[in-house]
Amino acid sequence: MLAVAHIGATVRPPIVTVRSSEVGEIDAVRAVVTRLSPGAVYLVRFRVGGRAGAGCRASASVRVRAGSGARMRVALVPRGMWCAGQGVVSVIKARPGARSGAARLRVRPAQALGRGDLVGRLLLGPTCPVERADDPCDPVARPAPVTLVALDASGSEAAHTVTLGDGSFAFDLPAGSYTLRAERSGAALPRIADARVVVRAQASRSLPQHVVVTGDTGIR
Repeated sequence: MLAVAHIGATVRPPIVTVRSSEVGEIDAVRAVVTRLSPGAVYLVRFRVGGRAGAGCRASASVRVRAGSGARMRVALVPRGMWCAGQGVVSVIKARPGARSGAARLRVRPAQALGRGDLVGRLLLGPTCPVERADDPCDPVARPAPVTLVALDASGSEAAHTVTLGDGSFAFDLPAGSYTLRAERSGAALPRIADARVVVRAQASRSLPQHVVVTGDTGIR
């Protein structure tokens, strides 16, 4: 069922409808906006409340121009991963005195959250050959389990872990510089790139540092 919210009636703000009341921390936030002024510029923003660990996105915004109709689709991607928590998608016309329309949704926490001071997500893409700005391809939501190894500055293995069902993973690592590397399975695809991360001394299980490991599916 779609979650709908609109604010105010005097100035007639936009009406924002989100596809789902929840999204994953690597998913695009998608909404349909109605009651628009054709040709007007709008500011679309997504903001997550709660505690934000290092390396996750708590907000994102984009300016879009409405077309000739009174309806448009919008999407915001995290360019990494969203912080978990309750969030709000808001749309407001870019002019003084305008009022915003909004809808609430929740970013689901990664399954690995709370299991280490470094929490990450394996992100595989693209998942479709053609991508539009208002309808980006979502990354693979549940890639097959992958073993990741954390190599310290000398190239020695410091720890290893296996990605969980949602592609998330966690390490408990002392502060320092590391390279996260996927163990080769023998298959040509996906090609998973090394990820370099500097774990901070302040990282903890309750407020972890975040990292994204990316892989190429080969879809073109």
